[in-house]
Amino acid sequence: MTGTDTGVGKTVLSALLVAALDGIYWKPVQTGAIEGTDRNSVRAWAACPEERLLLERYYFDPPVSPHPGGARSRSSNRPRLV
Repeated sequence: MTGTDTGVGKTVLSALLVAALDGIYWKPVQTGAIEGTDRNSVRAWAACPEERLLLERYYFDPPVSPHPGGARSRSSNRPRLV
């Protein structure tokens, strides 16, 4: 899934595909996590179990693109430890 702007429906379409195809959801880089994650939205909209929702590899709170997100998070773009 690819989109180049906020609010164009990437997460909604992802949730529909996960539900319709009994798929697995993974968003490798999540920014704007302070406002909630796309994984949580997909969980709610697709009503899928946690084992079909993979954790993000990179996770930044600021709602900006990944490069400044990592810098603002005082991170060096390292994966979060879970």
